[in-house]
Amino acid sequence: MRFVLIDMQGLWRCFYCDYSQQSQILYCCQCQDLDACQVDLIAKQKDYGAQIFFVGDAAQTIYSFRGAKSSNVMSLPGCVDRLLTKSWRFGPAIARVANIALFVKEHCPQTTNYEGKTKKQWNPYRVEGSRGEDESEVVAKSLMTDWKKNKPIALIGRTNGSLIIEALALMGLSSLQQQGCDDDTVGDNSSYNDEELETDSFDVDSILRDTEIPKFHINGRGESSGIKRWRTSMSQIEHLYDLYMAKEGGGSLPRDMFPEFSEASHITWDSFLEAFVARELTKYSQAVQLIISYKKNTIKAIHVFQAKVMSQMYSMDEADIILTTCHASKGLEFDNVELCNDFLNVSKASYSCYVREDHRHPAFLCPTTAEYPGSKKRRFGWQFNLNSYGDDLNLLYVACTRAKKTLSLPESFKSILSEFDLYHHLVGNIKRAAASKADKKPCYDEESTIILGKAKLKKGQLWELYYDLCNPLRRELGISDDCMIMKELFSINIEQPVENKSAYGSDEMVIP
Repeated sequence: MRFVLIDMQGLWRCFYCDYSQQSQILYCCQCQDLDACQVDLIAKQKDYGAQIFFVGDAAQTIYSFRGAKSSNVMSLPGCVDRLLTKSWRFGPAIARVANIALFVKEHCPQTTNYEGKTKKQWNPYRVEGSRGEDESEVVAKSLMTDWKKNKPIALIGRTNGSLIIEALALMGLSSLQQQGCDDDTVGDNSSYNDEELETDSFDVDSILRDTEIPKFHINGRGESSGIKRWRTSMSQIEHLYDLYMAKEGGGSLPRDMFPEFSEASHITWDSFLEAFVARELTKYSQAVQLIISYKKNTIKAIHVFQAKVMSQMYSMDEADIILTTCHASKGLEFDNVELCNDFLNVSKASYSCYVREDHRHPAFLCPTTAEYPGSKKRRFGWQFNLNSYGDDLNLLYVACTRAKKTLSLPESFKSILSEFDLYHHLVGNIKRAAASKADKKPCYDEESTIILGKAKLKKGQLWELYYDLCNPLRRELGISDDCMIMKELFSINIEQPVENKSAYGSDEMVIP
């Protein structure tokens, strides 16, 4: 019997294998990262008597930009599906966080479409952390506030740009970003003049002398990851910065570095941004993110990063802080992990700093049919308003599951939990008010204090949203009625959510 192990790096060997022998076994690892052609190539070996094992995790599909889809494997006919859900990497605390991401995935169009039909992208499951209760923890505070105590720390970002921003902040250079930014729209530099730029007195050298700088390691290999990718991005940033500072005058871009704009003899920053968003030119995301963040201080920021991080070349074993994108961290594990704030914000269903406000959309919608709690009447049910495709939610799940001992979550993750705590509190008020009136149901058309998008939710809609999404998540997490998710998950003291102005800044809770 011949046994062939196939991974993404060794897939080409399939072309040279002799499959004429009976009872040959093909074991295909990380199958969620295969495109349709690759899956078809391997699956056809069944015709030659091969036994094929596709092993992977559909919730970790993060290479859709090159055609990888979990449905490529999930749609194969005649397969037997078996789940392996125990992880010996982390304990129950980290598993609970990972399962929140899986809960969202199950309750969005990636699992059930608008007609209520299940899609062949994955079979919903939950992961089980098999290490001891005291062997892993989820913390509310940033590990970076005391990095010397918590080192080594793996800082995982969705993009390289967010990693640069976090690294500069650790060097005490957050003010570079604050000073460089203004309230104008992207690309509008009318508030700057030459005199202001020349007399900029921000003393970077003085701050660096007074700050203990961690040893950084940049994780990743190949042309599109790690140090090589960052060097390419630095050159892109310098050219795009010139375009940004040219204001309305615009300019040109090198054809070899920006082939998508080779036919444009003249381009402005705004027109570049429009093409960047419309054509989904994600390879320029790092450059765009940094220029938007640092504006006139962009060049100063990247020069510091080059000198203090890129040129030091510390190994992973030597480093205090490991900078890695989620893609580069795939297959790795770290004792202590902190996530950047650029991952999917479920409550806003938007995460990119370069997406304008008018492109954002509400956090929830009602695409599927569900039953009223305690009633047989049918209605539309609530789901998370996420795309039916894409890797954003999977990237969040992959990043969370890199941690072995300690996981620090960003505000973009915690915001949906805070909102669910608020919904629990408001529905509790509805129940108490209804009980005092001997009426167990709320008045459906009465307005609540929640604004979703541009319209106020009716109390009946809030009630439905709670029973479709909030309450099921609370039950999965084992949260009792008198507790809040944030307090239970992070072991922090938190007051009951209230609806008044002192708690939320206005009399109404607005969900963008």
